[in-house]
Amino acid sequence: MKGQLKIKILTVALLIIGCNSNRLEVDVSQIDLGIKIERFEQELFETHPDSLHIANLKFHKKYGNLYSNYVENVLGIGLVSDPVLGYNLKSFVSDKYMKQLYEDCRQKIPEMSIFEEELTDAFKHYRYYFPQKTVPQITTYISGLQYKIVVTEKHLGIGIDMYLGSDYENYRKSGLPMYLISGMESKYLVADAMKSWVSTEIEDTIKNQTLLGAMVHQGKIMYLLDAMLPQMADSLKMGYTAQQTEWCEQNEFQIWAAMVDKKLLYTTAGKTINKFFNDGPFTSGFPKESPARTGAWLGWQIVRSFMKENTSVSVQDLMKMNKAQVILSKSGYKPAK
Repeated sequence: MKGQLKIKILTVALLIIGCNSNRLEVDVSQIDLGIKIERFEQELFETHPDSLHIANLKFHKKYGNLYSNYVENVLGIGLVSDPVLGYNLKSFVSDKYMKQLYEDCRQKIPEMSIFEEELTDAFKHYRYYFPQKTVPQITTYISGLQYKIVVTEKHLGIGIDMYLGSDYENYRKSGLPMYLISGMESKYLVADAMKSWVSTEIEDTIKNQTLLGAMVHQGKIMYLLDAMLPQMADSLKMGYTAQQTEWCEQNEFQIWAAMVDKKLLYTTAGKTINKFFNDGPFTSGFPKESPARTGAWLGWQIVRSFMKENTSVSVQDLMKMNKAQVILSKSGYKPAK
């Protein structure tokens, strides 16, 4: 009798452990990797303005395509090979507003150690699942409130001036909309960086781009964030506030029902699809309390459900799957009313 009792207790204990285990909580302690963030904005603004025509070549040699992208697209001040680029850089760093922006970045984000630790852990997880893929050099820059993230083949650039806090008064003075300002908190930096990197690294394998296909593709990216950042709150991964995340959770059935009832899942109309993924104050067609990008959020829940129901499918397998309908059908996804 005592032996049977022990067996029953052990069985229950194993069931509890199995139910509570998280397949994404993997051991990355033995992966040898360390992220060191280069602060390019300091190099740029601390260089004497009259020497920038010479420093231009040094910057290009050190940062490669990231620097080219920065001067040509982020700042839009000319090609690296343009003889007047040095003069344009001088004008940029001498601008009163940009100088103040640089000083504010120095004061509000004086060092990067906390981000380096979080990104190191995230990229250790990335290497755990994808050992052959590139881990980028990460560099910060001042974008003039234009670009949060720039990704090239080997570099991940972060516009540090885009993370000074939603209470930073110059955001409002510059005319940025409140829905963007709310996401300009440093707590979103790591998730934004990882999402941007994996979005360019993971090929869009979903065929026949319907709304469902777009949702599942975005859901795969978000599930990969789950794998890279297993301890991070969902709100930070989505770039939502806690209230926006709560709205999605409380209205999940209504979001899904609206798509099903209006027969939107298989639409190929770009305008209809985009409204569920575009940034904005809310999702078009939904209450103003809703956040934007609810299509990505719902796709995430579908993919999560699929991975929960199909434990033999690895993260790597998921990234290769190209049939959204198969993922939905095998997900058992059914949001509660």
